[in-house]
Amino acid sequence: MKPAFDRSMTYQHTCEPTEQHKFKPGDRVIYTNGFGVNFGEKIVAAVALWDGIPRYYCEGTDTPWYPVQEHQLKRVMPFTANQDGTGNGAAPCTIMPSNPVAVGGDAP
Repeated sequence: MKPAFDRSMTYQHTCEPTEQHKFKPGDRVIYTNGFGVNFGEKIVAAVALWDGIPRYYCEGTDTPWYPVQEHQLKRVMPFTANQDGTGNGAAPCTIMPSNPVAVGGDAP
């Protein structure tokens, strides 16, 4: 069993977030490695600059000694409910079948 994330962990080569950093500690992100494997939702724990390139340490990683690059992360959009309590605040979407007759309509 994988141990719970240790919030007291100290990461090497960290810095305060700069203007170069797209994410900050506490941001929820989706991490996809360089081979395209999606590791799901993570939380940015700390930021670093390696050779002037923004990098990020994520909670729950199997490699806490190695921060990931910015292009490997995608921000998780916060959930916002519609007035009726559904959806994420976006306008309702109607999906039209490509062949309405096959879906249940009578042929003309």
